[in-house]
Amino acid sequence: LRGMKLLSRATKKILRQTSLKQTFIVGGTAAAEELFLQTGAVLVTKIVSILPTGDFAAYQVAANVEQLSWAIAGAFGTVTTTLAGQALGRRDLACARARIRLTWMISLGFGGVLTIAYLFAGPVLVRLYTTDAEVVALATRMMRISALTVYGIMTHSAFSGGLRGLCHAAPPLIASLISLWVCRVAGSFITVRLLSLGIFAMFLCILADQWVRALINVVLYRRMIRKGGRQKKQIA
Repeated sequence: LRGMKLLSRATKKILRQTSLKQTFIVGGTAAAEELFLQTGAVLVTKIVSILPTGDFAAYQVAANVEQLSWAIAGAFGTVTTTLAGQALGRRDLACARARIRLTWMISLGFGGVLTIAYLFAGPVLVRLYTTDAEVVALATRMMRISALTVYGIMTHSAFSGGLRGLCHAAPPLIASLISLWVCRVAGSFITVRLLSLGIFAMFLCILADQWVRALINVVLYRRMIRKGGRQKKQIA
């Protein structure tokens, strides 16, 4: 019973020290962003499903190989969230900025390795999923376009993770909504369904999606940092 009482007191102390409102805001915003991303991905798959079988199969293979980029970028996004949150807990914004920047630079190093792999080892990666000669040729060409998206993915993952760690979950949501639904979903519909430009034009929309998202996240991050710096000077 004594142990239960101590546990109850510790729980109450944690709840007093934790802003449940902030937790729900950040968690809910991040969940909404993930929901929109997954919904957009489903819509894009539906849009390109009218393409010839070989093109659609190549798109699926290239998308599966590209998961390497998302896995590594997601890991570094988690790192920036954690490190920025730790620095925020100490009210050290300069440390948070330094950690986010360092993690981003390290992620670019990994991105360089992936870029080289996509450019020069594309056929090897694609053959892990299929041996069909037509699909391999198409997917390999798509991987060359995917190589141009790697640094964009690394950049927006690092800075969006840093923003969440600093309790600013809305900017990544805004960036994802604009880039995904304008560049990828609307762009894919226009290029594939309206203009019939084919799968490679659609992959250019994916390229635009990643870089627009990266640009918006960086701009909003820098704006937030400048705003935080001004507020700190006013308080001083």
